[in-house]
Amino acid sequence: MSGITLSEKQEKVASFIKGPLLVKASAGSGKTRVLTERIKRLIKLSNRKVLAITFTNKASEEIKDRLQDCENLNEKLFVGTFHSFCNYVLEKHGNVIGYSKLPQVFTEDSDRLKIIEEVIANIPSFEESYILKSEKERNTFKYDCLEAIARIKRNVILDNELKEKIEDNEIILLYLNYKNYLRSLNAIDFDDLLLEVYRLFASFPNIAALYRRSFEYICVDEAQDMNKAQYMVLKSLVGNSNPNLMFVGDEKQCIYGFIGSDSKYMNEYFIKDYEPAVFELKENFRSAKKVLEFANRIIPGSAEIKNTVIEGVCELKEFSNQIEEAKFVTNKIIELISLKTHQDIEGIIDYNKISVLGRTKYVLQAIEDEFKNNDIPYYYKTTQRSFELESYLGNVFELALKVFCPK
Repeated sequence: MSGITLSEKQEKVASFIKGPLLVKASAGSGKTRVLTERIKRLIKLSNRKVLAITFTNKASEEIKDRLQDCENLNEKLFVGTFHSFCNYVLEKHGNVIGYSKLPQVFTEDSDRLKIIEEVIANIPSFEESYILKSEKERNTFKYDCLEAIARIKRNVILDNELKEKIEDNEIILLYLNYKNYLRSLNAIDFDDLLLEVYRLFASFPNIAALYRRSFEYICVDEAQDMNKAQYMVLKSLVGNSNPNLMFVGDEKQCIYGFIGSDSKYMNEYFIKDYEPAVFELKENFRSAKKVLEFANRIIPGSAEIKNTVIEGVCELKEFSNQIEEAKFVTNKIIELISLKTHQDIEGIIDYNKISVLGRTKYVLQAIEDEFKNNDIPYYYKTTQRSFELESYLGNVFELALKVFCPK
């Protein structure tokens, strides 16, 4: 992390210290870099903890990796998904809402399907209809039941609000029976993690205040993918104060709409509720201008060059055979390693920063031989063979040759 260089706009975000903050970061704008750099500074600044919320375990691990050189990282930072944070809270204070020990969390569909089948069997009106269905219809019916239950939880409807907000009494009956069945097993499902922590914070504000004092700063990555339950957990945690709450996201990259996610929680509700300072990061550091220009020459209009910062290099080379090509690639890698630095590359150039792409492993055989002859370390990262993909790529390469080598 040492020696990180930020653009002027990135620096303003990383150095923002007090109050709510919304960062609208487009693809390739260095969102994770800015987020981790800000967290690094907050860890050094604050005597309390920083809470970093992500949407995947992989994203959590990436943030941890980028902050490895921070002292006392485990004591100063909690980084994890919404669900892992809620699991942490229930482990500490679940007894307040009736859990004598940390409940088992059913995350697999197979487990939940078995439970809903048991619940259906104990509700006469559901059982009568269920028996008459075919096996395929039964599976569909079970998934429909689980989805109806999940919607109640994602919409943060507490038990005392069910009759007011749910018109179908049978759905209420199904929901309560499912909930009671889980409770008899000292278990909850994935959606319960959020709902139960919201219920805990809403019913016992003193416990929410305890976490509020523990975490001075809260940062939420990929905030465009937030749903109502996640937003309500955050609101119940930070209260009505002027929180040090940071949302980072890009509304164009919202991908979880099928489970209730909506960028309005970032773009509308957060702004309305907390009036954050708003920064926009539009610079594209992920792609290079020359590469995008090359792409547009092959397929016009396929790449947007606007806001691209890195100039890059992209050249078309033609060789008489594979060995000649392999020697060129190998010598180019040796040249880059010897240079050690490049204006478009952050840090020292090493083998881990270099990739060689090929349409099939077979066409890379000559390059592999050259690597062995020159003691260049390498490894393969391949995907399952797809004839359709190979055919498509072959057509693209053929088109490129016609455009740039018409002879």
